[in-house]
Amino acid sequence: MFGSRTAPTQRRRAGVACWAASREVRDACEANVFGAELLMPEAAVREAWAALRDSNALAYRFRVSALAAQWRLFSFGLGKERPV
Repeated sequence: MFGSRTAPTQRRRAGVACWAASREVRDACEANVFGAELLMPEAAVREAWAALRDSNALAYRFRVSALAAQWRLFSFGLGKERPV
């Protein structure tokens, strides 16, 4: 399987949030989690975060939106607050 050993846990966390939603919403949630894992692998994010300590710089490094980077950091317990 691609990704880190915690990938199923991350999917499970996202799945809990989407579990009661409609099939379309669940599919969208799973797609978002897959995309985040593909574009911002956990080990690479943790390494970059240790060096940069700035979510905008992290977003630039991974070529994703600032909000996507903030959510990824939050999912690893590295973000200060829940992104809005």
